[in-house]
Amino acid sequence: MLDRWSVNCAPPYGRLIVGKLTVTDRRVLFDPQTNAGGVGAMLFSLVGRAAWKRKNTLIIDKTQILSAEKESSILGPRVAVQLADGLTVRFDRGVVLGVDDIVAAIQQR
Repeated sequence: MLDRWSVNCAPPYGRLIVGKLTVTDRRVLFDPQTNAGGVGAMLFSLVGRAAWKRKNTLIIDKTQILSAEKESSILGPRVAVQLADGLTVRFDRGVVLGVDDIVAAIQQR
């Protein structure tokens, strides 16, 4: 494991989902920290074939990541992860906390 963060995840469509992001040398894993009806299912159904789930954890193999870049938004910096199937998943840590360490970990192979 390279590192782990508490983040908000913005799937291609839908609302923000709070959870834990873990980055290893081979994968990016997102574990939703909510039991709200269907939130996990919504996330997993929207990310496409480049990612899959196991026990409610979104798993993205780094070979399926085309790019991971820092973006600026009114709500603070975020990481945009472009997947091989053309979809983009975004992660942020709120207005105050930066995302440079997350970008670096995802880009590391």
